[in-house]
Amino acid sequence: MEWANIIVVIALAVVLPLVALLRKNKANAPKSIELLEYLQGKGIKATLVQEDSNTATAIHGHFMLHPSREIIRLEKSSIDSIIATSVSGQYGSREFIECMVRNGNLAQNRKLRKTRVNVKRNHLFGGKTVTVKWVGDKTLSQILNLDYRLEKRLLQASPDELREGITISAEPKKGYIKIRIAYCFPSTDMLEALNIIAKHLKSW
Repeated sequence: MEWANIIVVIALAVVLPLVALLRKNKANAPKSIELLEYLQGKGIKATLVQEDSNTATAIHGHFMLHPSREIIRLEKSSIDSIIATSVSGQYGSREFIECMVRNGNLAQNRKLRKTRVNVKRNHLFGGKTVTVKWVGDKTLSQILNLDYRLEKRLLQASPDELREGITISAEPKKGYIKIRIAYCFPSTDMLEALNIIAKHLKSW
């Protein structure tokens, strides 16, 4: 009986995490699909890459925290791919869109400090966005702050789209730069803003 109990405990230790992972994958899948359908409805050429493809495996091999995430690949865009993801914290989970931009300069040991946009609104709780200012990496922040097309698009974006701000961080080992925003169905203004940022990151 003792051996039987040990086998049961080991089996549960192996099976339960797998069940939890499968449930998580199932919950994440609709986000990728609904976002894909939304983007396609906006006229954007996008396809869903399954995790067992070579492209997805290479990306997931780097993003170890997201080993089973489906990836949306974009065509004719400065954004290479998009991942719908969630981050768990003390007060629950938060959902994000991560836009991946390939940059060959990162492989040459060029460092990029984490950069974010500070948003000021005309009301303390919500309201219209009145100013945006990029802070973090000195060079990148200066470039983004001087782009008035980007500023115009961000000022026209909805407060909901900017509720988590926009953060930019480097994934140097794979040569990617990540743009993160709160999960949403991005408006035309937000999509254009993200594409403008991605263009700058491509040549940064």
